[in-house]
Amino acid sequence: MATRGVRWSILLFIPALLALTGCGGNNSPTYGGTEAEKNIHDVAVLCGTYASRNQGKLPPNLEELKKFAKSAKNLPLTVTDQMFISPRDNQPFVLVSLERMPVPGSGKTTVIVYEKTGSGGRRYVADPVAKVEEVDEATFKTLVPNAK
Repeated sequence: MATRGVRWSILLFIPALLALTGCGGNNSPTYGGTEAEKNIHDVAVLCGTYASRNQGKLPPNLEELKKFAKSAKNLPLTVTDQMFISPRDNQPFVLVSLERMPVPGSGKTTVIVYEKTGSGGRRYVADPVAKVEEVDEATFKTLVPNAK
């Protein structure tokens, strides 16, 4: 029987791998390609990597994620200071305060990172498998009711 840590590692590794490579087999990014989408996608991937290396626990805040990203070896992406900031509102992304990485596929969308303000009344959000979606304020409030 697999240990709890091994199960979390497997559970988190597969979605992160799919998010990085895409499911279509052509290695096209799943974030759509704008700089804002790429940045939030990469932050979500880093959250998954952090969780897979910390028994499923998510980083408590963006500063801790940055510290991890700058010191960790063999990350699945290139880390830059700019990736932690949305170019649409020029503010750092916000991590949702969750103790553990949610299990993907539970039916309900769980946001793990979002734009603080966004643009034009819309914000990018990302889920545990680094799927990025742009949502209006009403949808955002239902997805992240305790937004800072």
